[in-house]
Amino acid sequence: MVLLSELALIFFLFVCNGIFAMAELAVVSAKRTRLQQMAQRGDVNAEAALALSAEPTSFLSTVQIGITLIGILAGAIGGATLSNEFAAVFARVPALAGSAGALGFVATVFVTTYLSLVIGELVPKRLALSNPERISARIARPMRALSVITRPVVHLLTLSTNAVLKIMRVPADQSSAVTEDELVAMLRESAGTGELEEAESELVERALRLDDIWLGQVMTPYPDIVWLDIRDDRLRLGQKLQESGHSRYPVVDGSTDKVLGIVRTQEILHQLLADEASTLAEDTIDLRATMHPPQYMPISTTPVDALTFFRVNDVHVVLLIDEYSNIKGLLTPMDILEAMVGDLSSAPHERDNDIVQRDDGSWLIDGTVHIDSLLELLGLPADIERAPGSYRTLGGLVMAELGRVPHIGDEFVWEEHAFEVVDMDKRRVDRVLVRKQEP
Repeated sequence: MVLLSELALIFFLFVCNGIFAMAELAVVSAKRTRLQQMAQRGDVNAEAALALSAEPTSFLSTVQIGITLIGILAGAIGGATLSNEFAAVFARVPALAGSAGALGFVATVFVTTYLSLVIGELVPKRLALSNPERISARIARPMRALSVITRPVVHLLTLSTNAVLKIMRVPADQSSAVTEDELVAMLRESAGTGELEEAESELVERALRLDDIWLGQVMTPYPDIVWLDIRDDRLRLGQKLQESGHSRYPVVDGSTDKVLGIVRTQEILHQLLADEASTLAEDTIDLRATMHPPQYMPISTTPVDALTFFRVNDVHVVLLIDEYSNIKGLLTPMDILEAMVGDLSSAPHERDNDIVQRDDGSWLIDGTVHIDSLLELLGLPADIERAPGSYRTLGGLVMAELGRVPHIGDEFVWEEHAFEVVDMDKRRVDRVLVRKQEP
């Protein structure tokens, strides 16, 4: 009877130990965002949990005091009386009477260890991980009350802990800010468990990775820009608008080195249709009357800063320039958005054929394809050793490897792949044939 009562007391102590262990892991594992949402809905327990997590040293000290006291009590009961009770049971068996003391000690260690692990640690911690926010909200107020009772001891332990951390040069309050990589990992985990749709996770991940994109990857390259000349007649303007289908165009005066402004298609059409009696082949329209000043942006600008520029300045087209003020391409907000969500145009995209795989397994690749896209296509690591020089496109790679302006038919081997220049647009590499080199 005495043995059963002592076992029941030890079981109760380990249940209390389990409550402390569950509280500790629940508060540490609970997501602050979910607790904040619960608090905003009027859950006072969630508010208490937030307050508890805001003072981790004080809370952990309270938990540790409870666990330590329980461990001492359980050890005292087990060592002083439980071992003797088990020994008395073994002594009743003649064959075991000589070793009753040792067997009683072993039985005490086994029982207390088993109960401590299962009741005091494993089960409570599994419960805490199953729903940390709900459990931390449930135990927050009792734990705060216990913190008040043990405040003097907790204060002493807190001072001692902070002093040791200071000696070790470890900040007492370290930032718990979530990094970008951690956010991406959480998104993928949520998509894997079904909490987020795969498309939603991919969209948010692309938004987080937006600044990793170089604007040269998404812009309209300089050779592909459709320019309107201030001297173009009505017929020529109408042909350009019909063939390209853009909403805005840069206007030049004879040479693309002199950009006069940006004009909207709607304003051009309004003038084209204003006088139906005009002779389309001879008359010109006054593009200057509807032009807006051109906006320029360094090609090194990040996509996020570019979107901010578009929004703050209420512009829809910018010309991207390099460090020498040479125009490298044209950029619109839609170009950046398409980098996140894919092609949004209703018409076939002009650049859909940048990478074409041929029947023999080789690739016909546009010279403007970004080097990162090329490495991914060929299965090469992103940190691969490259030729000296700063380049971001396949065309730049070709020039760096050849050491000169390429000619049609030029060939070289790079990273076990054969490259052949098959088309040039003046001095620009237009198309390159890439194939895996045979061993």
